[in-house]
Amino acid sequence: MMAAIVMWVNLLRGVVLTVVLGLLGVVVASAHAGGAEDGGDRIDTAFLQECIVTLQPVYDGTCEQYIAELRKELGRRGFRTASDLLEDYVEGGFLSGVVVLWGSQKYVLTSRHGLALAQGAEVELGGGEERIGRCEIVYSQGPTDLAVVALPDSYRGAGLPLDTMGVGKESELLVAGYAGFGGEPRWTLERNHRMLRTKAQGEGGAKKEKRLIEHDATLDPGMSGSALLIRDLGRESGVSLLGVNIWKATLYEGRSVAVPVNEVIEVLRQLDDTPEGAFDGAQFAAALNEEGGSVESWLSDGYVVSVPVSRVFGEYDCLDRGVRKHVAHLFNAGEGVEGVRVVLASALRRGYADAYTRVVTNGELHEVVRSEEREPLVVTHERGAWQVEELALPPLPEQRHYGLAHSVEMRGTARAGVKVPFYGKEGVGLALQFSYMQWTYLFFRIDGVYGKYGFVATDPMTDVTSEVRGHYVGLAPSLGVQLPVKLNAVLLLPYVRGFYGMHYSLQTKQEAFSYFRTYRAVPGVGVGMDVAYRLRDGLYVVGGVGGQYVVISSNFGGRAAKGVGLELSVGIGF
Repeated sequence: MMAAIVMWVNLLRGVVLTVVLGLLGVVVASAHAGGAEDGGDRIDTAFLQECIVTLQPVYDGTCEQYIAELRKELGRRGFRTASDLLEDYVEGGFLSGVVVLWGSQKYVLTSRHGLALAQGAEVELGGGEERIGRCEIVYSQGPTDLAVVALPDSYRGAGLPLDTMGVGKESELLVAGYAGFGGEPRWTLERNHRMLRTKAQGEGGAKKEKRLIEHDATLDPGMSGSALLIRDLGRESGVSLLGVNIWKATLYEGRSVAVPVNEVIEVLRQLDDTPEGAFDGAQFAAALNEEGGSVESWLSDGYVVSVPVSRVFGEYDCLDRGVRKHVAHLFNAGEGVEGVRVVLASALRRGYADAYTRVVTNGELHEVVRSEEREPLVVTHERGAWQVEELALPPLPEQRHYGLAHSVEMRGTARAGVKVPFYGKEGVGLALQFSYMQWTYLFFRIDGVYGKYGFVATDPMTDVTSEVRGHYVGLAPSLGVQLPVKLNAVLLLPYVRGFYGMHYSLQTKQEAFSYFRTYRAVPGVGVGMDVAYRLRDGLYVVGGVGGQYVVISSNFGGRAAKGVGLELSVGIGF
């Protein structure tokens, strides 16, 4: 009996074991099938990380000083984005880059604004885990915000191939790079993005338009220069390079711009045809002499640095409204150095529109003549392209600037003044004035005032008339509009302002006055003229003369008063 029970137990155990093993086999098979299916859709992240690098700009002392001055001036004029971005890059910020294969050479593609005025770039793999070293910037002059950095011949790392691939609005896009600007680089791979549109970036004519890709990813700090990828099941990596991300759209969340691969290929072909360290002098000359052309892309960083920041913004103040609006847009987007290029290019076109250039092509000298003036604008390299270090554009012509100023360098004033009232028994008052101009035509001012007051009052209880005198202190905030006019180094600032003074009595001398109050309001309007003379960059001596009309409805409890007065002031502007 016991033997039969044992036999049945063993039989049941075998059946259960068989069923469990069968179920496990099904699960494992399903897992393998699923893994194979996922494997077909896999992205080789390890390979991508070998192709994405970080770059840190390397500056010399001259560039650092120039950027410091530029940063200060941009901040003074309210362009905080550009000022902060320049400061971040100088103080150790980084940007992403994409290693690509081009023949036997490997290049890093990145965003130009992150390497503005840099003498080279420190390139690192793995977010700083492996240092490749300092590399040369071989391209940064084109119409798009693209820079190319050459890797050393000894570099044996991976790189993404360059080939054009069609993309539709439903194609899945990916963004790969290192985020964490100003901190430690953090590897980032974002999926499931879509293209919004392609748009043209014009450079003076339809034939010169460059195409850009606009997509719905939001680039985090540090992701400028990151890779824009597209799913490609035909590659082992699972992706192909579609473009290089250059900028996040500043006015919209979830929009960024990338330079497509076909534009990158065009740039690399130019590098093959151009002597090392040079750019096309003929193209520069043609752009400079072309009506409405654009030359800012061809100005070397060395030439930018040679023009004082104060001179740049002096030229900026004289730009026509359309160009000034374009430059302000660049500054607001953070592209401080690109804005400077546009200013200098506009000044060159304006100052040398009637000069001629010498252009060397195929060993022959050609002259593009625009007038009878025989002063060469540019001396070119004999091979038809300028060596950047030899580029010697003449200094900008000194121009006298007269007329309405669309923007002013001076943003604030500190002055001492006197106020001379011509009403009642008021005495002369002293004032300390502080004004601030956030916008060119609008200013805020606050006056700290001290003076003597006096009036005749009648006590309603006793019907006794008495003379009241004393001293007061107070504040008088005001808001006004002005119309700046430039006369070379002199700035005229005619203005109209409204103010509201608040005076508090310090002491009184009276015979009898039981209804005396310690406070009075002094509203009014003023008109006048301030004159500022520029001593040096960012420093002015300022004087002003103006008239004011006040209405005092509650004169420390005495009779109401109204009338006109004169104000004079002198101080400094900054």
